[in-house]
Amino acid sequence: RTSRWRYADGNLARGALARAVALISEEDDQELWLSFVAWYGGILGPRLGGQLPALMNDKETTMLAETLQEWEEEKIDEGRREGLRAGRQEGRQEGQREVLCSLAGQRFGAATGTELATVLADIEDASELARIGTLIIDCGSGQELLARARLR
Repeated sequence: RTSRWRYADGNLARGALARAVALISEEDDQELWLSFVAWYGGILGPRLGGQLPALMNDKETTMLAETLQEWEEEKIDEGRREGLRAGRQEGRQEGQREVLCSLAGQRFGAATGTELATVLADIEDASELARIGTLIIDCGSGQELLARARLR
């Protein structure tokens, strides 16, 4: 049985395919292009010897590059969002530290507030900062506050 796709030397079918590729390439429709490539690979390609026309390979390469570019941009945006979240969290913690030192300084004197700043410098856990805030209220002296704040 001879295939209806086999013309004298396949030029007519290849010419029609090249025209279809050109028309589809003009559209900015990735789904249409992928459907066309799937159709070609499963039905027409094997009948024409399985070779993808160069224009199809170029289009697929361009689409892949565009997809990779989109993924890269998404990752960059995700990194920016994560950086902003981390920066905000760090800013909140720094603000908490400043408030705690100010409160300790007002209650027990400036020297206690300054010393508390060195104790709080390495603390990143919000619940630990909250615990030290409660100590400012509970402790009877600056020395007691500093001693208890150093216990973790």
